[in-house]
Amino acid sequence: MFADPPRPGDTYLVGLETPLPGCLIEVSVEVTPLEHGALSKLPPMVWECWVGEEWANCVVVESRWTGSTSIMILLHVPDEHAEGVFRGHRAAWLRCRVVEPEEGRPDVRVSPVAGDITVATVGGVVEARHGILVEMH
Repeated sequence: MFADPPRPGDTYLVGLETPLPGCLIEVSVEVTPLEHGALSKLPPMVWECWVGEEWANCVVVESRWTGSTSIMILLHVPDEHAEGVFRGHRAAWLRCRVVEPEEGRPDVRVSPVAGDITVATVGGVVEARHGILVEMH
């Protein structure tokens, strides 16, 4: 996905057919199996989306390994998500970007190698004046 070793500023783009403004989405990434102990050495990353003139942060609701070779990221996409053209391709873009590690975190030496990536909407976020929280299990 990134340079080896990953450097702050490295990016990985995912193009969607249509924008998903205000949606809660699940991004599943299959990665090449990593050597023992490499999971803790993955780079610190943020998820962003294209909003027409710039990149905006997506809120990471959850991020976890769902097996030894699959990562699931649950993201809230900002209301301004829009299409854009990058590298000659028009899409509604998501971007995963490597950021500076927190102080005290060990050096990052492993870049995940992405295989299949799937994106699915799992909900939406809207403003409400009156409501109650309903948790579904």
